[in-house]
Amino acid sequence: MNTRLTASAIAALLLVVAAHAGAQEAKSGDQPKAPAANGAAPAKPGEGAKGGAGGPPGGARSAPPAAVSVFTVKLTDINQNLSATGSAAPVQSVGVRSQITALLANVHAREGQMVKKGQLLFELDSRSERANLAKAQANLARSQSNLQELERQLTRSRSLQDQSFVSASATDNIGAQVAAQKQQVSADRAALQAQELQVSLYNIYAPIAGRVGRIDVVAGSLVASGVSAAPLLTITQMDPMGVDFSLPQTNVATIRAAGVGATVRISPSTLNAAPPSNGKLSFIDSSINASTGMLALRAQVPNPKQDLWPGTAVRIELQARSLPQVAVVPQAAVMLKNDKRFVYVVGEDKKAKPQNVDILAVIGERVAVKGLSAGQNIVVDGRQNVRPGATVRVIGPALLSGAHE
Repeated sequence: MNTRLTASAIAALLLVVAAHAGAQEAKSGDQPKAPAANGAAPAKPGEGAKGGAGGPPGGARSAPPAAVSVFTVKLTDINQNLSATGSAAPVQSVGVRSQITALLANVHAREGQMVKKGQLLFELDSRSERANLAKAQANLARSQSNLQELERQLTRSRSLQDQSFVSASATDNIGAQVAAQKQQVSADRAALQAQELQVSLYNIYAPIAGRVGRIDVVAGSLVASGVSAAPLLTITQMDPMGVDFSLPQTNVATIRAAGVGATVRISPSTLNAAPPSNGKLSFIDSSINASTGMLALRAQVPNPKQDLWPGTAVRIELQARSLPQVAVVPQAAVMLKNDKRFVYVVGEDKKAKPQNVDILAVIGERVAVKGLSAGQNIVVDGRQNVRPGATVRVIGPALLSGAHE
């Protein structure tokens, strides 16, 4: 019995001790912690230790200035050129065909020959038509002779009428015959002109000046007429020479500003070719190719020595416009926010401030902009870490490939 009481008392005593210890621990959690060994006060949540490395005394730790490289703005005059590749194409190329079907009598042209406009190329067999021409000439001559005879009769009849030897009606009759014969003369003259035109078709002349291509007919061949017939030869104009090329639709505004007549520099792309020459923009297409996004253009360039041959690949530089005293900066320095372009300008206080700019032209990896002054330093590398008005640490000039000097 005593043993059981002793065990129960011991268990109760242990419960009391445990409860007392728990109460003391909870109470101690509400008391301030002891100072650190160096005497510094404990840090509050979210604060760094006072006097810590990199933090200002008595405040929170701040981020270090962003390291950036800068580009010094210079103003310069630039000529905006648009480059493209194209090919030489003749301004005119005419396939010469016959307007009538006849035997070919003579070939006066030679392959590769330079001919002038109006030069005789072919003669067709026109013997039957020349006989008809002689007949028309004879008819006109007869009508003219009859007219002269009737006019003499009319003169005599009027003289006799004045002497009362013939009646007025007889004179009027002869006058009517004269009028009718005049109409006959006019008809015969028109028939003669028609026959002369028909005979002229048997001689084929050069419609333009240029170089003769291949000739596939010989004397004695039967020449067919019509657009479906094969050309007797092709004449290609060599001077001036056309140049066809295309530019992206992003350049439409610049091309329109330059307009027809703008200077175009043509350089053959083949080795040992002729030196570059200048021409003029002669054609701007009225629409953009929807499948390629390109605008078709054509230029004309003098070609007196025939340095450019149809089909020759060429390089083209269209001198679109001149921009005087503009800032040319790296494209990487220009940023976009809310549809506005800007750059960070670093002042003497080492603070980066945004400054709006307008892009005037794109020149490779650089852009010509409006809104900057000479001598300003703009951020290039490290701009993604810059905040408006923040202090930056300039580590040097930007290293640019092909930077504009």
